[in-house]
Amino acid sequence: TAAAAAAPEATNHGWIERMPPTCVGDAATVRVSAMRRRTRVLQGDARAATSVYVVDCHQCYIYVLSPLASLDIIGCSESTFFACGASRVLSILHCEKVSLHAAAQLLCVADCIDATLHLCVQRPPLLCDENQKLQLAPLGVIYRLLATHMGACGLSPALEHNYWNQPISCVSATMSPKRGAAPRPPPEAPGRGPDAPFR
Repeated sequence: TAAAAAAPEATNHGWIERMPPTCVGDAATVRVSAMRRRTRVLQGDARAATSVYVVDCHQCYIYVLSPLASLDIIGCSESTFFACGASRVLSILHCEKVSLHAAAQLLCVADCIDATLHLCVQRPPLLCDENQKLQLAPLGVIYRLLATHMGACGLSPALEHNYWNQPISCVSATMSPKRGAAPRPPPEAPGRGPDAPFR
């Protein structure tokens, strides 16, 4: 039987919710949502065993100073994010005017506008759907436990084999409607639909 989820931690501007693994081998989950003009530092254990979701945060500085299984940044704007390492995938979706400093096995970017990404990635970044004004650069951040945290994620602390400058475009042919066809309706904003998470 899965352990009970911890009660969400209310902040002045948003929520932080911590949930244990649902079964053996799964990652624990931390959800950060609806923050405005806040600075948050998230720290966990050193086993890269947590998945973090950051949703609908604006004008924030969010630092994740522990190794992760994965990180998803969804529907955020005018914010800066730092993640010392993700052993799986780091995704940034539907964001605008954000800055990311991160190390990960793989990065996926989709439907982002005016984003600056400072990266150390073991595989070429995947640029999906429609992105505009993306800037890619190598990771240039250092702190005392960075090498330890990167090593826990299977990443080279020496920043070897960094593929930040070899992105792969994954734009689907279905993204561009045929001439004369009605345009697709815009996707529903994160956190607004009836099945939106964290509401």
